[in-house]
Amino acid sequence: MSELSYISHATAETFAACVLEQSYETPVIVDFWADWCQPCKMLMPILTQLVESYQGAVHLVKVNTDEQGELATQYSIRSLPTVKLFKNGEVVDEFMGVQPETTIREMINKHRVREGAIKHEQALALFDAGEVEQAEVLLTEVLADDPDYYEASLDLVSMLLSSGKMTEADTLLNALPEDIQQYEQAKALIVKAKMLHLKQQAADGVDSATLRQRLTKSPDDLETILMLANAELADEQYEQSMALFFQLMKKDDSYKDQAGRKGLLSVFDLLEAGHPLIKQYRNKMFSLMH
Repeated sequence: MSELSYISHATAETFAACVLEQSYETPVIVDFWADWCQPCKMLMPILTQLVESYQGAVHLVKVNTDEQGELATQYSIRSLPTVKLFKNGEVVDEFMGVQPETTIREMINKHRVREGAIKHEQALALFDAGEVEQAEVLLTEVLADDPDYYEASLDLVSMLLSSGKMTEADTLLNALPEDIQQYEQAKALIVKAKMLHLKQQAADGVDSATLRQRLTKSPDDLETILMLANAELADEQYEQSMALFFQLMKKDDSYKDQAGRKGLLSVFDLLEAGHPLIKQYRNKMFSLMH
């Protein structure tokens, strides 16, 4: 397959033109590699496929360090692969070793020049000023012109959730590619959306106090246990919620397609990694299964 115009190789003689000068127009990723380097061979197709997906909005330049020792020395290359991102003639970001596509895309998007970037900033300013409706309209216009401007998508989701527009927010979240859903901002918004749905369900249903009274009278009522577990979760009472989900698991692990087990796993997703409740209830689940 022939390489596209935004994927090229550089020498010491051509580096200034195809990297430094080009970086004033678009971000340029420079991949410092060598033929003997196996991790380099693993990373190169990831970079190529990723850059191709940007259709010229970012360029990839490959530098063979065995042949271009002068460039390797100039840019202090000490391990391979090393990737540096140039913008306006300077290195603005970099990483070493093989990285997942999500991480590399996040780095590119942080420095990518977008036509809608000014409108994006204006929308954020409007939102901060309390002009929520106008901010949402402006970001919607940005995304109409640039559908894969995912940073703008995530900010719009945040605004929609704050306005209680769950259906619109869910539509945008579900449309995000899987790798974008791994962004920290995306994961936080997915969690927030889940919590808001639970709060909405709790508001539409029976209140927690009534459910507790009902459970006291009928401690084996599985539906009441599940309803109260979800209500406690909606109120961010994680420990109480987990205790109820585990209770449901002990009483009938198959109830409503393993609602107790799935409820516990959903709380694990909501809590920060390393939270003591996660270890506590993982051990409980393990003991119950064995």
